[in-house]
Amino acid sequence: MAVLGIVYFKDYIRGLFPKSSYFFDKIFILLSVSIAAQIATFPLGLFYFHQYPNLFMFSNLIVIPCISIVLYLGIAFIFIVHISSILGEIISEIIAIYIQFIADAVNRIQDIPYAFFEGVRITLTQMILLYILIIVISLSVKYRWKTGLILTLICVVMFILNDLFYLNKIRQNEVVVFDVGKGSLVGFKRDNHIYFLMSDNLLEDEKKMEYLIKPYLIANRMNKQYSIFTASLSHKKVNLKNIKLLGNGAVWFDGNAYKINTDIYKAKRYK
Repeated sequence: MAVLGIVYFKDYIRGLFPKSSYFFDKIFILLSVSIAAQIATFPLGLFYFHQYPNLFMFSNLIVIPCISIVLYLGIAFIFIVHISSILGEIISEIIAIYIQFIADAVNRIQDIPYAFFEGVRITLTQMILLYILIIVISLSVKYRWKTGLILTLICVVMFILNDLFYLNKIRQNEVVVFDVGKGSLVGFKRDNHIYFLMSDNLLEDEKKMEYLIKPYLIANRMNKQYSIFTASLSHKKVNLKNIKLLGNGAVWFDGNAYKINTDIYKAKRYK
């Protein structure tokens, strides 16, 4: 998709920048490549990674030239290593330095505040609509296609309706049992807030805990609307806002009782 975007959009975007000296012309070409690739890939980025890189143009000014050097050195290495192993080793060391430089540069940029617009959740239908929208707008601009305006409005309306349908779906009350291997993690969601009951081994590993619950929170468009408690608390009588711990290893939620069995790591509903 990035290559298609570069092939189709790069020259048009380059034409939007003013003609300048050789140095600035190269910068404008790099910016054109970055924007073109981003246009063609951002729907996929939103759908799969739930984020948008706000500083992609700055990072690509560093990454693209370095990647080109790595590519040329890599091709040279293939031929030279058969002639001289010493020269091949020198080239491989240079390649390693460049790759490390790229990684360090990208890591430093992504640590800048607001480098990413994170926590974005779109559906598969919305991703397809975004691509249709990109195609329609591109054709409308290139060929001055008046019908494109109507199709653009239709895409926008369908995107909003799909979003409203999705919001209605995720606002429903639910009990979620996470597949976590050795451990237990059960969530009880109501009124855009979820209570997590998890085993102590998960509570002690903060990174693993975040890895497990973050995708669910993003998918349900929840930020800090959650509470975490140890699963062993289900053996005590505790009244929380949306759930009630009955003290016998069960949780009363939404008119039903759910047995939290920390031995077999499951939540079972019983009468």
